[in-house]
Amino acid sequence: MRGTLPRTLAVMLAMLPGVLAFGQNDLPADLPAKSSLSPTEEQTVADWATANWALIDGETPAAARDARRRLVEPLLKAETTATFRLAMDQALSNELQGAMAGDDVFRGVNAALLSGWIGTDRSVRALTQEVQNGPVAIRFASVAGLSNAFRVAGVGPVAFQGQVGNQAVDALAAVLESADNQSMLDATVKALIEAMAVPESAIAGFSARSGERLTKAVGERLNTLPIDDQLGDRLPPLLRAMNQIRSAITQRRGNVDPAWRDGTMEMYGRAAAMGVRYVRAQGAGSLGAADTDTTRSTIETTLQLASTMPTLFQLSRNVQDQFNALTLADHFKAAPSNGGNPYLRSTNDLIRLLESEFGLRRDRFSL
Repeated sequence: MRGTLPRTLAVMLAMLPGVLAFGQNDLPADLPAKSSLSPTEEQTVADWATANWALIDGETPAAARDARRRLVEPLLKAETTATFRLAMDQALSNELQGAMAGDDVFRGVNAALLSGWIGTDRSVRALTQEVQNGPVAIRFASVAGLSNAFRVAGVGPVAFQGQVGNQAVDALAAVLESADNQSMLDATVKALIEAMAVPESAIAGFSARSGERLTKAVGERLNTLPIDDQLGDRLPPLLRAMNQIRSAITQRRGNVDPAWRDGTMEMYGRAAAMGVRYVRAQGAGSLGAADTDTTRSTIETTLQLASTMPTLFQLSRNVQDQFNALTLADHFKAAPSNGGNPYLRSTNDLIRLLESEFGLRRDRFSL
């Protein structure tokens, strides 16, 4: 709750000239890069961190902005060690967790974002928990916080374990699979793209696993998207994810696990199935506000991108030729003038090919 005595005292102490000067400006420049800290240095980090955190209050936006900048600045540097992150986490963990669980949304959101930049086992676990069960504003901020954690994992020494990161990725993918809100789709896609970009040298195998999980989540969301007036808003984040998935697989020169390959092909089929649902709604005259040039163009682009996925893998010439002959995007574009039957036939050909070559049964696609 706001206005509690401990918080009021913390803010008052932070406003004292000597404490404020130390808290804001006097963190020794070499501390973030140290691989070990003495008890005195740990206390210095704690004093600096808690003094700045006490200034983060929605009623003092300028002071809060400056305090956020000071807290985050060392966490974005490549030379900052896991030791420093752990010291910050130890100093602020109770405050940050309490803020995320409290009634002050401003401090709760800031706590989630800062927890991500700190990027320790504890902070990532806390964000994962909030993504799954927190209030709406804190859930959204926690998704963004995990995006921050994955981003800093690619900058310098990582302070969270791969297993902890995997649990976070699974939680984000579960949100993506069912999210209806465009902002949540945007945020979860961004976070999972950041996870997919974590270097192999930082956490072995994490990037590939994140890519596979993102691919399956995008396929699931495509498979369950309602054909309604929100379709045009929900598709762009998924399209952006598909672009990044394609780039990641391309950079690996097709050297991906069979599970990721099969998930990519399933995503292709589910994009085509989404087009089938649209064409059928179009034929039934039930599209309503979903029938816009922008929506149709976005679906067409999605199909064009999906149809490039088979070229990323080492398939036989005969199978590649069968994929190339489908021309799903062209058939979809022509559906308003020809009734959509060529598109439906082409999608059925695709589903049969996916089952015969990849074991993806027809009942996996929402046709």
